Amino acid sequence: MFTRVPIPGSGGGIVVDGDTVWVGTLGFGDADVDRWPVWAHDRRTGAGKTGHTFTVQRTAPAVMGLRGMARDAQGRLYAVDMNGRVLRTTSASADGRRGVEEYATIPGHGKGAIQVPWPAGPSMPVDITFDAAGNAYLPDITLPAIWQVPPGGGEAALWFVDPKLQGAGFGTAATTLAPNGRDLYFSLCLSSSPHHPTEGVIYRIPIDRPTASHMTEVFRSPDSCPAGIAFGSSGKLYASLLLANQVLVLNPDGSEQRRFPSKEANARQEIPYDSPGLLALDGDGWLLVSNEALTTPEHSAILKAFVDDTPAPLAEPSLP
Repeated sequence: MFTRVPIPGSGGGIVVDGDTVWVGTLGFGDADVDRWPVWAHDRRTGAGKTGHTFTVQRTAPAVMGLRGMARDAQGRLYAVDMNGRVLRTTSASADGRRGVEEYATIPGHGKGAIQVPWPAGPSMPVDITFDAAGNAYLPDITLPAIWQVPPGGGEAALWFVDPKLQGAGFGTAATTLAPNGRDLYFSLCLSSSPHHPTEGVIYRIPIDRPTASHMTEVFRSPDSCPAGIAFGSSGKLYASLLLANQVLVLNPDGSEQRRFPSKEANARQEIPYDSPGLLALDGDGWLLVSNEALTTPEHSAILKAFVDDTPAPLAEPSLP
């Protein structure tokens, strides 16, 4: 285990920033919480960094919290509020503290369904990935869509919409940029009935040709639900499997290398993998995994596993 995430809330997005690991906070139904903290931890020890943690004021209904996170070239952090906006930190002050400003919004959020060709509820962005040009891509877990935010922020626009992304409550869960910088990978949790995911899929699509004809299936498996994906410098793709409580490792050619831990090994851990979500490589060979702990808040933590890999270069653009 890397660190526990204080209750209320569970592990959300993870950003490795030099010697600091930033951890966002999810909160499924914690209506009595008025702020969502982003915690700062020492990358090597997991110890909390006093004075670096900052909070985000919730907005109604604001019962979901912060999930995806990213960083720009100026060192500012970006956190996806699942209630339809992206927040950005201001530059750190001399004592290490940061302010927070609104960077982007999803159009029409809170005013009924977004106008897409399929019935759906309000948008719910759950991750963020930048490309080298500074565009941000936001997968939507309730709509069959991926949003794009232009460099500098503002209102997001629909970038890719396709019925294959409709997941009946568990849609597109995560995104990451391929090491070539040209393809966006995204994962889906598909379901045969509302709110009960039964199958997981990972696709890739070129960022300059976001059409259904250019979408390629990379992975598909029953009872998996890949809720977080990240590339290593080895070319391997790591995916957290929310339903199986495992991590999947795909070879650079897309073939499955392994899954861990086994059900038996997981049961022996002090804090088991419990609805694992977003993940990140720390630069020292360790994979960090957020336990979303959907039904067991005592398992709220960031877990770590040694995979002997380092992160593939992430796009951290210089933004206005």
